[in-house]
Amino acid sequence: MASKAPVPEHPMISARRVEGSAVFNQAGEQIGRIEDIMIEKLTGQIASATLCYGGPFEAAGGRFPIPWNCLSYDLIHHGYVVDEARVRASPHVDLDLFGGDLPWRDADHHWAAPPYWYGAGPPPEPHR
Repeated sequence: MASKAPVPEHPMISARRVEGSAVFNQAGEQIGRIEDIMIEKLTGQIASATLCYGGPFEAAGGRFPIPWNCLSYDLIHHGYVVDEARVRASPHVDLDLFGGDLPWRDADHHWAAPPYWYGAGPPPEPHR
């Protein structure tokens, strides 16, 4: 008999609960936490998360923009999983220097991740 994949008890989560969530490497070791998420205003899609990395880069700012589609949720640990080697290879961001979305677009390029809007169609017109 085939086993079913685990299903979350609650499939939706508040942004307040995502912020502060643990982030693990693929071995299940906690490497940091989600500090912030970036939401596209018109579509409401989550574009990226800011990982506050607890490793050796903490002194250098330790914040890394990670495309949302490069994180996966772990039902056992109740946190997110990311490839730590790719985090270590990515440029960290001083969020005090960047106010806009520049680092988030660079993150998509570094991670070779399709943009969050890929396949979503054109964004809706803004309300005026």
